[in-house]
Amino acid sequence: MRLPRLLHLVGRSPAVALDTRTRSSIYRKLTPILGEDDANALMSEFPGSEGDELVTKSFLRAELANLETKLTLRVGAMGVVILSAIFGLKLFA
Repeated sequence: MRLPRLLHLVGRSPAVALDTRTRSSIYRKLTPILGEDDANALMSEFPGSEGDELVTKSFLRAELANLETKLTLRVGAMGVVILSAIFGLKLFA
């Protein structure tokens, strides 16, 4: 019984997509131990494809912070260009 070897997959955070072969192998090994219903319930916790991966709060916060930084820099640069146009300043020679 290699259950402890499989459990490292369950403890992963965030959940990662498993390829079809891996999903099938894990399911076949879990079914005799847990029964079909519980094995299905456990496997449903793992995304079926990368597009189905769960997004953690920390990942989303980091992505939003990155986007906010980029937007702040862009808006600031646009402000400089607009002000220079209004006051006739040459920023780049």
